[in-house]
Amino acid sequence: MLSVWDPFADLNRFQREVEKSFFQGRNRPADFAPNVDVHEDEEALVLRADLPGVKRDDIEIQVDANVLTLKGQRKLEQESDKRRYHRVERSYGSFVRQWQIPTNIDATKVDASFADGILTLRLPKKEEQKPRKIEIRGNEA
Repeated sequence: MLSVWDPFADLNRFQREVEKSFFQGRNRPADFAPNVDVHEDEEALVLRADLPGVKRDDIEIQVDANVLTLKGQRKLEQESDKRRYHRVERSYGSFVRQWQIPTNIDATKVDASFADGILTLRLPKKEEQKPRKIEIRGNEA
């Protein structure tokens, strides 16, 4: 099977590797972005975000004009000044993820739960409006 080469994918990967090597051992720019699964069933749209090491108080969720925004922060643990790091590979910092949500979502009934480092957002669908018969008023002709 043929595949199409995307030169920009390689360029983006190269740029990330250069940034990692340049900022290694220093305060790196925020490059933490949680992985998110999105699925839909008959009743709701469900998002599950992996947020290990993030405290519940460091997470903010907003719905505004059909845009769902997930903001948060994972902080570097600094328990002792005597600790000397030889390598820091886990990502830390602030993150923002946004999704355009369908208009059939009832934003007033969004439910969020957080357990074992996984944030689950349940966005229920609005009740479908049933077709109704329109009565025609007037004189018989």
